[in-house]
Amino acid sequence: MGATAFEQSLGLPIAEKLNFDDRGPIVEEIEGLIKVYQNGYVERPMVVPCVSPSLDKDLHVVARDVFIDRLTNLWARVYVPKGEGDYKLPLLVYFHGGGFCVGSAAWKCYHEFSGNLSSTARCIIVSINYRLAPENPLPSAYEDGVKAVKWVKQQANCRSSK
Repeated sequence: MGATAFEQSLGLPIAEKLNFDDRGPIVEEIEGLIKVYQNGYVERPMVVPCVSPSLDKDLHVVARDVFIDRLTNLWARVYVPKGEGDYKLPLLVYFHGGGFCVGSAAWKCYHEFSGNLSSTARCIIVSINYRLAPENPLPSAYEDGVKAVKWVKQQANCRSSK
């Protein structure tokens, strides 16, 4: 394995001279949740932990993450009560809170809520993880919502035709 020397004559910037920390002043902030800097950098402190789709076995619910659109990174966490056989179940499409700029379907609070609701109500829950602003300005989140509902309908139609 060899190394190639940097060719100065190409006029490429040297990485050490680039200042990735020069974000400029904060132009927008939701205290403790999000900071938007002048250069467009968005900082989201991890105030709520993201968790895997696993759930307590006593809930008798299976959760799984599925992609709806890989291109836009639109995905959902689907909760299905165990042992329901071939019965049709009610379905709830859930959009997490956060004003379209914070939150995730993988946040522990939303995950536990959805798992408990699926177990108690004996319903399927599809919790949508839509794109967040400001990186993805509105109407991106709305478009994700429409795409997700169409995807849910398509999945239901596929299963009902079997």
